Amino acid sequence: MDVCGLSHANCIDFVASVPFSISSCSASGWVCDEPSQQQFPVSAKQLIDEEEKVKYRATLWALFPNRSYDICLTLNGDSDEHLSDARGTSPLIRSESTKYCFSYNTLPLGCGIRDPVSFIYDATILCRSDFLDCLLAQPKDYMFIYLSKHCLKELIARLFYQTLFPLPLSQSLGLCSLPNYRQGRYCLDLEGEEYPWLRNKKVKRLVSSGLYSVAVNRDLSNSLRTAQEYHLQRCGSTWLNDNFIEALTDMGDDKQLNVGILAVELIEESTGTAVAGCLGFGIGSVFHDFTMFTCQRTTESYGTIITKVMGAALQACGYNMWYWGDKIEYMKQYEGSYGARFLGREEFLRRWALYRDKKSKYFVGDFLRAGKGLLRSWSATLSDSNAVVRC
Repeated sequence: MDVCGLSHANCIDFVASVPFSISSCSASGWVCDEPSQQQFPVSAKQLIDEEEKVKYRATLWALFPNRSYDICLTLNGDSDEHLSDARGTSPLIRSESTKYCFSYNTLPLGCGIRDPVSFIYDATILCRSDFLDCLLAQPKDYMFIYLSKHCLKELIARLFYQTLFPLPLSQSLGLCSLPNYRQGRYCLDLEGEEYPWLRNKKVKRLVSSGLYSVAVNRDLSNSLRTAQEYHLQRCGSTWLNDNFIEALTDMGDDKQLNVGILAVELIEESTGTAVAGCLGFGIGSVFHDFTMFTCQRTTESYGTIITKVMGAALQACGYNMWYWGDKIEYMKQYEGSYGARFLGREEFLRRWALYRDKKSKYFVGDFLRAGKGLLRSWSATLSDSNAVVRC
């Protein structure tokens, strides 16, 4: 029985007609960087090929380009089959009746590629159902991809679906880093008991005062630009550049892969001013906010209010987790009583894979827009003179 090995620059696919596993993989010669974190054995997963035949595929991820690897494959269970290489070569070693070792070379990658082990040079790989295994194998905290304007909405939606949020490294979209922290992702774990969102007396007083409401996707482009200004004022720079704002705004009108872009703003009723906001996306029953903003530093704790409003709504809607990204100092206050914690890389990816395709009871944007959250919805029927004013 032939096993077909298909080499890429930083991964190798093996396909056969019977179940098998990859029992080991080692690079030949000197390696100058951290190796793949992939755990062995790697069991081949069943797939249906273009001719509707059952095949089995196993992939080695996070490999070095232009490198030779010694790879051992093992047939699963009792089998009279024998492995041979589809290239027509015999195994280098056959140490047991069902264990076969071959040598394969990864393909070269162009010069000047940033971190070639973690570079996504072929975007079609994002369509694979086993792509999260690639994330699990990565030896570093960031991956990289080059975003072009061709099929941009679909590409960003695919990245979101696969847990990856692109951070542009220049004022054009172009090269982007993709956080995939080895420690895991910092989240509000919404699995389990309902959290006491209104336990804080000050927050409870402000929520019940009738002075504030929430607006949902009133003007996505304007909300993103408000967040952009917030970044620039606080940090002097921002990854939220004009091209990225345009792309995210376009996505707001088209839910690809069930990815819903959301801008939730806290509105001061007396002035119609947006005083804080949360911008993110929902997929199935997971949610990731990619930025928040507060327009004023006051004793009213606008940032805390919008966080509690969002958290209560997400939990009421049946979301499993709220992914926050990297941990920032202020987030410590949500540990303990509100479930904020690092989910290890393996746990995070496992739960994301399960719940991204599991529909929540309500889409959180629809829930808040219907006035079912802690605050009433800012009326969509207000006259233009009472439209939301940006801070």
